[in-house]
Amino acid sequence: MRILDQLWYGNLDPQIIPVEKGSELEAMIKESSACFDDLMSKLPEELQELYEKERELYTAANALREVEVFKQGFKYAIRIAAEVFCDENKNPDK
Repeated sequence: MRILDQLWYGNLDPQIIPVEKGSELEAMIKESSACFDDLMSKLPEELQELYEKERELYTAANALREVEVFKQGFKYAIRIAAEVFCDENKNPDK
């Protein structure tokens, strides 16, 4: 399937990254989850709710930031590609 078809059908999602077993990322995710569970078990219910709300807001803000970083990265990639193609047209022997 061509890239534009994949984009159209929603098959491209740069946020979905498989986590390899035994990877550093997997270890960090497990450690983070264990810390979260430990913290929540020690907090009174009122603070648990407050912390969960803060974590939701932080996650949402981070997702918005990731969108902006992705868009900026895409713009850089297009500018780089345009410059490369323009240079090739000026100096096709190089």
